Amino acid sequence: GDSDRQAVPLALLVPAVLVMTIAYMMVLNITPYMKASKAKRAVDIVMNDFDRGVGYFHNVLSGASFVNEDVRNDLSKTAFLYNEKYNFSREKRRELLAFAVEQMERSVASHTYSLEYGTRMLSLYRSYAQFEQYVLSRAEELAQKLIERYPHRRDVLFEYIFIELELKKYDRAIEYAQKVIDLDPGRADAHWWMAQVLARGGDPARALDEIDSARKLGYPIFKD
Repeated sequence: GDSDRQAVPLALLVPAVLVMTIAYMMVLNITPYMKASKAKRAVDIVMNDFDRGVGYFHNVLSGASFVNEDVRNDLSKTAFLYNEKYNFSREKRRELLAFAVEQMERSVASHTYSLEYGTRMLSLYRSYAQFEQYVLSRAEELAQKLIERYPHRRDVLFEYIFIELELKKYDRAIEYAQKVIDLDPGRADAHWWMAQVLARGGDPARALDEIDSARKLGYPIFKD
């Protein structure tokens, strides 16, 4: 009687709610990828119409909460690769790098100690420094944080060395180049890069000694 009539709607209601829930979750999961894919198209538009492409990029991203740190990381990397690959004018290169830096900084803000994000941010800063020198101080600060976290990572140490060279802090660059050697004294490239740092720092005699060490360890240096 009554219990049977109540059971039927309930039996229908449960799967209906389940289907709606699954559909809703699919929309939540799929939408970000669809939106992100649309945003990435702007990089391709840049190739044919730079101003329209960059404008489209910014319009899609502005106020778009669906663009998470991973997507921004990917957009930044793509913009950087286009900047490296194609012969844009200096101003267009500056604009594309500025966009890449902006997106990467947002990603790094949520992943302060991520090695992947951090090293890519450092590389971007050094590239963008040709247009805006002030970013080198940001790069220096980030590199110091990463070194505290990863004191034995050669890639992080090298990034810091390059940054200090750009800032003309030669003593610090030499100090950290020595740290790279101390990690593995038998690596020829470590001695080769120390030679470059010493030469920039005004110590050609020591630089020649390091070049000799690199050659003895197998670094491909050709004598005249």
